[in-house]
Amino acid sequence: MGKTKIEWTHRPGTIGCSWNPIKLKGGGFGCTKVSPGCTNCYAERMSARFWKTPPYDGRKREFVVDESLHWRKPRTAFVCSMTDLFHRDVTDHQIATIFRRMVQSHIYDPDLGRIVPRHTFIILTKRPERMINLIPELAGLHDIGAFDNIWLGVSVENPDYYWRISDLRQTPAVVRIVSLEPLLAPVPDLNVNGINSVFLGCESGPYRRPMELDWARDVAQQCKRAGVNLFIKQLPINGRVSHDPSEWPEDLRIRQLPKGANDGAE
Repeated sequence: MGKTKIEWTHRPGTIGCSWNPIKLKGGGFGCTKVSPGCTNCYAERMSARFWKTPPYDGRKREFVVDESLHWRKPRTAFVCSMTDLFHRDVTDHQIATIFRRMVQSHIYDPDLGRIVPRHTFIILTKRPERMINLIPELAGLHDIGAFDNIWLGVSVENPDYYWRISDLRQTPAVVRIVSLEPLLAPVPDLNVNGINSVFLGCESGPYRRPMELDWARDVAQQCKRAGVNLFIKQLPINGRVSHDPSEWPEDLRIRQLPKGANDGAE
């Protein structure tokens, strides 16, 4: 776990961080490519650089979940930022244990007289076909309930993967997110009914593929019409990737975050 520069975790009153409870034995992380958005995966580059890890070598996965129990100050954690929680090699039992740890972060608020979430956990997947089957089952385990501090989302890079949004819409969640990063094509007729927030960003890295600002404008208009929050993370400006909204066109300086059950709680 460590603090992260990913801006959509920087919510007021919380520490933005990443949490990777699934690691490869001996170091590094592993995953497999399932769609064009995976082509220039930043996690693959980092694993190869720091742990000399091949893209995927079938090594046994280690399971490290207890560190989240020691967080005292409220956090917004990007879960499995270096892999996919719903990868085929992560067992149902491991996923259930991770969900259990996330739910255990609730605390009693004497002012409200009830149990409230201390931390918020954000999960993004390109494998919602597995998530849609597991989440209802997990909700029935150990009286876990509605996962009020767990935000579920899917990554969609072009219209060929709109089906992921349909799967997400059918998955029980208090907050649903669609991540359009990297956005690799225009996404007209984006159906965000039942979605709370959209994250959007161009691709980064040495082999990044182009993105047009008009694609972002079209997403912004669609989200506004649907009443869905939009957080623009990064845009291509003058041939480079910019995280600074002051450098962007004024109509694209949009950084709206969804509100979770613990917003405003101490």
